Amino acid sequence: MDRNEKEGLIVRYETAFEPIRNLVKDLTAEELSFLPDLPEAWSVNEHLVHLMEADLICWYRIRAAIAEPGVTIPVWNQEAWRDRLRYSDLDRIG
Repeated sequence: MDRNEKEGLIVRYETAFEPIRNLVKDLTAEELSFLPDLPEAWSVNEHLVHLMEADLICWYRIRAAIAEPGVTIPVWNQEAWRDRLRYSDLDRIG
């Protein structure tokens, strides 16, 4: 992979959240926190927090794979993170 390809991937990574931000930027707090009447449903805001957490975890995994080839990467229990870190209580991040 040459330098231009690497830089292109970095730009894509840096701007990946913009389309999502544009979709949710005008939602009210009520719309962001709405929970459908479905088992284990997530609100829009919980999904946004989840995406932020996934980004951080992905970043860690990439760096760990580079720094320590062959290292065991721990699994991520997204429901535990949502519940124990109270995603529903976090301010709107959209």
